[in-house]
Amino acid sequence: MKANTKNTKGSSPMKKLIPAAGMLMISATMLATSTFAWFTMNKEVQVTGMEVKAKAEKGLLINEVATSGDTNWDEEAKSTANAGATLIPMSSADMSTWAHANSVAANASAKGTAANTKSDKLSSAGYEIFTLATTAGGNNLSSGKLDFIQATAAAAGTDAEANIYYKEKDGTAAAIGDNDDGAFIKYTYYVKSSSSNAITLNADLTNDGDDTLYVKEIKVSGLDKNTDGDALAHDLDKTLRVAVLPTGGSALTFAPVAGADSSYFIASAYDTSTKAVTSAAASLATGTAGLDLTGTSAVSTWTATTASNTTDGLSLATLPATTSDGAKIDVYIWFEGEDSNCNTDNIYSDLDELTVEIVFGLK
Repeated sequence: MKANTKNTKGSSPMKKLIPAAGMLMISATMLATSTFAWFTMNKEVQVTGMEVKAKAEKGLLINEVATSGDTNWDEEAKSTANAGATLIPMSSADMSTWAHANSVAANASAKGTAANTKSDKLSSAGYEIFTLATTAGGNNLSSGKLDFIQATAAAAGTDAEANIYYKEKDGTAAAIGDNDDGAFIKYTYYVKSSSSNAITLNADLTNDGDDTLYVKEIKVSGLDKNTDGDALAHDLDKTLRVAVLPTGGSALTFAPVAGADSSYFIASAYDTSTKAVTSAAASLATGTAGLDLTGTSAVSTWTATTASNTTDGLSLATLPATTSDGAKIDVYIWFEGEDSNCNTDNIYSDLDELTVEIVFGLK
């Protein structure tokens, strides 16, 4: 009896060890899974309440609709993408072709260091290259298309039209945006002259007597500060991009938050095995962004550089007369995946309070 009792006691730790080891394996598996999910889920950002304002300086009128006889032609138009969006990192040079890539490392970016050579932190899937669907509503599920829904309808004096473009994840027709990845938000404004005569424009800011429509200032408010007030609490804000595209013209891309990368490469094709790409250097509009930390939140103001050799005017040929319909200008907002500040460690989910204010000028 004593021998049996002794054997029973001797085997008891082993009996306990076996299920404990099993639990350890399960815990390790869950940890690995949850870590992967953390990287996947957090490489995105909610922008459910971001407000965008567009202002026109003296000599210009702006509106949320094009109609010439509308009574809301004045110095300001605004919009809020109140349907919300979860945006993933994207890149574009022309607002027509878009590229998406994620880094597989939490504290690294997918930024390439040279043309056709990408970061070794790029995920094994390489780049995804997209063009844009031409109609909204979830009926454009073909491969390589970004579909879109209208988040805000145009309402004169209240809201500019806002469309959110998505990378389709579940292939569900008529359900775009349900659980898909947001790519960018596009706002539409209309501008015209306050004069009874149309104005012929050029696209440079040189003081040669010609008129130029340009972006004078972009102000981003609602940024966070560290408790010491010396710097932004996170770097994702620096990856914010604003592009302005007049109908019939080419896009100008702005990096309006201080500390953003001034140059990077944008993919237009990809190779999943070597991670080599056909790419070109980004072209960012000339200007400087300064950070103001004196208020309750940080404010970054991008200001146009108006030196004689600057050619950062908008490529709009004619500014319509006040008696005519306005000229269409689209404003695109996204988070730049090729900015070195775009990495998982910097993801910050509370960007609802951002306000992006764009000031158009006539020089």
